[in-house]
Amino acid sequence: MADGTFYVVQPSFAAGVISGDVAARVDLEKYKAAILEGLNVIPRAHGLMYKRMGTIFCGEVKDSKNKTRLMKFSSSIDDEYLLELGNLYTRVWKDGAYLSQEVVTPYTEADLPNVNKTQSADVMYLCSGSYPVKTLTRYAENDWRFADWAFKLGPFRSINADTANKITPSAASGTVTLTAVNDTFEAGHVGGLIKLTQYVEAKTVSITGAATSGAIQCGEDWKIITHGTWTGAVSIEQSTDGGTTWTLLRRYTGAGDYNPTESGTVDEKCLIRAVSTASGVTVDLTAYPYSWDGVAKITALTDAKHVTAVTQKDFADTSATADWYFGAWSPKYGYPYCSTFWQDRLAMGGTATDKQTVWLGRTGDYPNFGVESADGNVLDDSAITLPLVSRQQQRVRSLVPLADLIALTQAAEWRITSGSEAVTPTNAVPSAQTYRGCANVAPLFVGNKIIYVQDRGTTVRDMGYTYTEDSYTGVDLTILARHLVEDYEIVDMDYQQEPDSIIWFVRSDGKLLSLTYNKEQDVYAWSLHETDGAFESVCCVSGESQDDVYFVVRRTINGATKRYIEKLAPRLNETTALNYVQMDSAKRFTFETATATITGLSHLEGKEVMVLADGKEHPNLTVTGGSITLQFAVTAATVGLPYTFRAKMPNVEMQLRNGTMQGRKKKVNDVTLRFKNSLGGKIGPAWDDLDDLRFDPYTGDGAAELYNGDFDVQFPGGFDLTGTVCIEQASPYPFAIQSIVRCITLGG
Repeated sequence: MADGTFYVVQPSFAAGVISGDVAARVDLEKYKAAILEGLNVIPRAHGLMYKRMGTIFCGEVKDSKNKTRLMKFSSSIDDEYLLELGNLYTRVWKDGAYLSQEVVTPYTEADLPNVNKTQSADVMYLCSGSYPVKTLTRYAENDWRFADWAFKLGPFRSINADTANKITPSAASGTVTLTAVNDTFEAGHVGGLIKLTQYVEAKTVSITGAATSGAIQCGEDWKIITHGTWTGAVSIEQSTDGGTTWTLLRRYTGAGDYNPTESGTVDEKCLIRAVSTASGVTVDLTAYPYSWDGVAKITALTDAKHVTAVTQKDFADTSATADWYFGAWSPKYGYPYCSTFWQDRLAMGGTATDKQTVWLGRTGDYPNFGVESADGNVLDDSAITLPLVSRQQQRVRSLVPLADLIALTQAAEWRITSGSEAVTPTNAVPSAQTYRGCANVAPLFVGNKIIYVQDRGTTVRDMGYTYTEDSYTGVDLTILARHLVEDYEIVDMDYQQEPDSIIWFVRSDGKLLSLTYNKEQDVYAWSLHETDGAFESVCCVSGESQDDVYFVVRRTINGATKRYIEKLAPRLNETTALNYVQMDSAKRFTFETATATITGLSHLEGKEVMVLADGKEHPNLTVTGGSITLQFAVTAATVGLPYTFRAKMPNVEMQLRNGTMQGRKKKVNDVTLRFKNSLGGKIGPAWDDLDDLRFDPYTGDGAAELYNGDFDVQFPGGFDLTGTVCIEQASPYPFAIQSIVRCITLGG
């Protein structure tokens, strides 16, 4: 234009906050929708940015001296609970209220970051690596029970390598004593399983004439042969209760013209015998040799050569065997770090000893990790053990069930696939996909993508299946906002699907990060959030009209450390300020009779608080004795801690006939802001040079009316090289900007 004046519009903020390292990348498409600095700002996927909603005080945790972790318990999408995991306890919350339900747990404060969960209906499985797998079961809203998970029949570690060290059971079933030749047992074996594989030799019993043979043990195959000329019946009977009860297995009849020779199998280990009612017959009944796996749980240590155990699957007999296996899970070898359900199997991942192993239980029988065979072949529904073989043993940190099972370890990401068929012991194939590693933070599902924190906790990635490469891969989501995660760790995260598809991250310094994530629209917009205190945990639970976001927030109240559970207030679309919550640790009050004194604020004792009185800003007050006194009586009030919205726009850029605007002096003459349901705020070229946004004063006695539409501002300041615009708002009103137009003059 001839006068050197240009109008530059930023119609979207969907790129979120970018780091100073990419602030000069005016060539990037995302630069046009970026924020150079953002505090308590949430960009929406379609472009608007708004001041984050405040938090509503729900209650104090049981023990504020120790860190607390939040976790979701989901019976169904419409019936979800919030779990407060603390030092040696778990409490249950629903809809922001404590249900007076508490269970005792073994997890100390130090254990809490390692607790991983998966759930089936009303049973939650809790893994930690340090304790046996536990279950938390909801029998009713006022009946919650915590217990050890009773796994059975496996899994097991490798076979004993010392062939001279045999173990002998004192009995085949029940409570038995196991005796080893050498020093074998330790206290850490108590609570774990042991498997004995015993070889049972062939045995034959014979009878002549009408008689009943002695009993012989049969584990699989048998054979019967008769001789002579006889009339009558010959039978084979079996007993599965040690000879107390006998049932018919086979029956043969003859009239001087028949001698059977037949083989068969039994379904389970049992006793068999021959019974004859015929004279003149000779019967030979043989049980063929077989190997038998018996399993017992070790319950007590006597000494290094002797333990007491209770059988889960009977031993063959009392013979000694060198073929024995310790269970994979015990105090000695550790317990699973993580679990999930995949293809109707319960999967467990990693222990302290077998860090990079995944175990899959039997199909439809979740506690059963046994292996069964028929005709020498392992049955398809048997349990599966999958070592993830690599050069380094790295702990399995998470298992994610997709069409394939994804195992995230400290060093790599693995895919376990079974092709297009149901997984079996013979078709399960693990293969490494990428080599980046996963931090000790549970990954999330967002659509068909896995969102996970990379090892060391400073990078966030997504991961999904790519058809062209037939593998799983993804991108670094922090690439444009690296400064928000550098030198810190992500210690917790969760996903709020509604209303804005936001992933919330808790940073190790107590700051909160948000990532507006919409893969279809290539949106991943970051922002930083602060409060008067420190965020320590986050959990999203399905609410009435959107997903409710809960935080554990550490605050200093009257000189004491307090840890509060607080809920992010819902995002509204109302044109008056009455129902908005734009302050933290807030409480809302309504009164039948107008009052000036508000009590019930002891959780903010000694704090300067912000007040929205009948929908209008009231001067700040200090809580004394759990109460405040307003300048006038009200029927509705919201009281909480103030926080500040800040957004700084990047350098203005527009391609001119003779090149870029970068490096040229420019002056912002005025700015047009397009607001939605907003009030308050300041604007200027720098944080220490801001002017008030002077909205037309609202009229009447009702709640403050919020501004919608374009708002023109005469901009302070002179010529500089950036044309930067800084916007700040610290009032108890909502604040949302749809676009910014800068009127620029080049020169100076």
